[in-house]
Amino acid sequence: MTNEPVGGASEETTRQAEKRRAFLTFLALMVLTAAALAIRLHELGTQDLTFDEEFSTRLTDRTFSEALTYINRRAPLPFLSQWAVFRMTDSFSPFLLRLPNAIYGALAVPLMYVLGRQLFSRAPSLFLACMIAFSHFHFYFSRDARYYPLYFLFSVAFVASLYPLREQKSWRWALLPPILALGVLGSWHGSILFLTATLPFVIAVYWRQIRHLKLFHAWYFYPSSAAFVAL
Repeated sequence: MTNEPVGGASEETTRQAEKRRAFLTFLALMVLTAAALAIRLHELGTQDLTFDEEFSTRLTDRTFSEALTYINRRAPLPFLSQWAVFRMTDSFSPFLLRLPNAIYGALAVPLMYVLGRQLFSRAPSLFLACMIAFSHFHFYFSRDARYYPLYFLFSVAFVASLYPLREQKSWRWALLPPILALGVLGSWHGSILFLTATLPFVIAVYWRQIRHLKLFHAWYFYPSSAAFVAL
C-alpha cells in the first residue's frame, strides 16, 4: 500500500484551481469586450456628422498617397484607419466612418485589464475593465470619428508597457518603441503624455544609479520636476 505525497497533491490542486480561475477570467473579459463592442455599434450610424467628422468624408475616393497629402500635418493613423475601411468596403456611411473608433473603444477593455494586472489582482483588474466598458465618457467618444479612442488605447498600452522597465533585461522592452511611435502617429498630443509618463518612471527605475548626481539633489530636483509637470 502506497501513499500519495501530500505536497504533490496539494500543488496539483492549486494548479488546477489557478487554471480554472484563469479560464473564468478570460471568459469574463471576452464577455465584457463583446458587450462593450455591441453597445458602441448600436445605432452607430444614426447620428448626424459633426463638423470635425466632415473632414474624414473627403477621404472616400482618394488613393493612399492622395490621402496622406490631404491629411497634411495632422496625425495620420486615425484618418488612415478610416480610409482603409472606405477602401475595403468601397462605400461610405456614417457607420463605416465611426466603425474603427468603436473597435478601438472595445479593445481598450482587455488592455485596461492588462494594465490593472500590473498593479492589482484579478478582481480589481476585471472591475477596472468593466468601468471602461460601460464608462459614459468612453462610450461617447468611441462613437465619434475623432482620434480620442485611439489616443486612449495607445496611452493605456504605453503605461502598461512601462512596467517591464523594472526588469531591465526583459524582452518586453522591445514593445515600448513601437507603441510610442504608433501613439504619436495616433495623436500629436501623445508625445506630451508619453514624455511626462516616461521620465518619472525611468528616474524611479534608475534612481540608485543617478541619485548621487548633483542634478538630482532635493533642492533642485523637486522644484524643477514641479515646473516640468506644470509646463
